[in-house]
Amino acid sequence: MDDPNANYFEAVKSFDKFWSNRQKPMKDHGEGMDIFGNDSLSFKSEDATNYPKEYAYEYKRFLNWQQRNKNLVKPDGSIMTQEEIIENWNKQKNDTITR
Repeated sequence: MDDPNANYFEAVKSFDKFWSNRQKPMKDHGEGMDIFGNDSLSFKSEDATNYPKEYAYEYKRFLNWQQRNKNLVKPDGSIMTQEEIIENWNKQKNDTITR
């Protein structure tokens, strides 16, 4: 994930394999609140201590990376560079203007 040359599909596959036989970290207190202040978590607060917290930061960090980059993946699994993103944006902008 921290390697700019990482293959997106391999990283997601490795992540899924790592967590396939482990209990996933749950949301922290307050993260499960909806806009009305209702707790949307499916467990009671006293049960929250039973969930693993050791890898919670890394788990959330990877999910954030996965979500951020899912639309930037090329067919070979590499992630677009900033230059490619800007080039693609300029091309789309020019295509829209010429229509």
